[in-house]
Amino acid sequence: MKITKVTKTAKTRTKMNHPILEYLGKSSAVLLVWCVLYRLLLRRQTFFQLSRAFLLAVIVWLGALPLVRIPLYYPAPSVAAAAAVLPAVAVVAPSGGATPAADTPFDWTTGLLYAYVFGVAVCLLRLGWQMFRLWRFRCFFPNRTADGYRLVDTTGSGLPVFSFFNWLFWQENPAWTPTERRHVLAHELAHIRQRHSVDALLMEVMAAAFWFHPAAHLLKADLKTVHEYLADQAAMRQGNAQIYMRLVQRQLLQRLGLHPPLAQPFCSSQIKQRIAMLKTPDSSATKRLRYVWVVAAVLLLAGLLACEKVPQKTGAVVVPAGKFAVTGQVTDENGKPIARVTVMLKGTTKGAVADEDGRYVLLLDEMPRGDEMLVFSHVAYRSTETPVAGRTAVDVDMEPSVQALSRIYIFGYTNDPVEPLMSAIEMYKDSKETPLYPLSGDTQARPALPPGAFLTVE
Repeated sequence: MKITKVTKTAKTRTKMNHPILEYLGKSSAVLLVWCVLYRLLLRRQTFFQLSRAFLLAVIVWLGALPLVRIPLYYPAPSVAAAAAVLPAVAVVAPSGGATPAADTPFDWTTGLLYAYVFGVAVCLLRLGWQMFRLWRFRCFFPNRTADGYRLVDTTGSGLPVFSFFNWLFWQENPAWTPTERRHVLAHELAHIRQRHSVDALLMEVMAAAFWFHPAAHLLKADLKTVHEYLADQAAMRQGNAQIYMRLVQRQLLQRLGLHPPLAQPFCSSQIKQRIAMLKTPDSSATKRLRYVWVVAAVLLLAGLLACEKVPQKTGAVVVPAGKFAVTGQVTDENGKPIARVTVMLKGTTKGAVADEDGRYVLLLDEMPRGDEMLVFSHVAYRSTETPVAGRTAVDVDMEPSVQALSRIYIFGYTNDPVEPLMSAIEMYKDSKETPLYPLSGDTQARPALPPGAFLTVE
């Protein structure tokens, strides 16, 4: 049976509270703040290892974001009593007549999720293709084992000198002097020994997961530039700094070869930035305080995003003198709590109702005997009976109840006038889509309900 409520004045609103969209929203804020802080405060500092660690920390934080929760407790709101009663409505199927199905609004949440997954799939396929190209280069050209790395000779291919993990793709350049050749080799070996390819691969995966966010791609480019700074720094320490600087400057006058994006080429597109950084004096030690300020700002952001409103839990159960308490929790087959479950001591009028977390407290005059039963009932679940057997804590799992409905009585409570609400309800039958009509003023079919009951199924 499908019952559709159609209000003439209300507009359909889609609440985008899907957990994936919620995570992407928080993560987008993290990426934006991370990128702004780095580019404003840290980008021009010469503490390259600290900059590398800061840029990689965003990946760790994005992975930990769904796991960190800081509860903010608030008192649970009380439910006011009913003030007015709507007349009973019986849902019946007439003999004939067909009504077209109600229009289903477009689900923007599902559409956004499909678009996001499609974008991630395209980026991951592109990443896989780039890695396949590198593997093909390695297999196509002759290679041999050198001092802790694999040398791939690409002479005559037109490829520049670059590295990826422990593979060094090398092409001899007759214009290089022996000293310049040692500098280029030291530059690429720094990429290999400092494992820059691992960083690059992690950033590529992060950029694929957040393909829609410009900050993710800016952070990826910033990390690649930091890798070049570190390799330049290592190369200059092993040779003549002036010769190495002239070698890097000369690359501006040469044509940059094509290389896979995952590679670490000597003739990279960050040459102008590298030259400027090579001429920049070392940052003073006091500039390290900027990293402290940035970490403090990031921790503050982490705390704000990890906060989660949680209803205030009640404290320990206070049992009046001369009373006996049986407590527990009611859950479904998946372990999720079930609210508003009625708990009764069988054969008596003693009972309790589970709260929003499925927890209940049943106060009895005396300890129940071993053969006495607790009856758990809910309109959407099968009634369950469980022996108390002298226990003070009784937890129960309930199974959903699926019934064939022939007639439903719907009761509502409101403080507003009844007529506008009644005009906003239309009902349909599930299979033949035939119109369903309320009983016009006929309340004789309404069954006698116990206090608190709101639904009757025949």
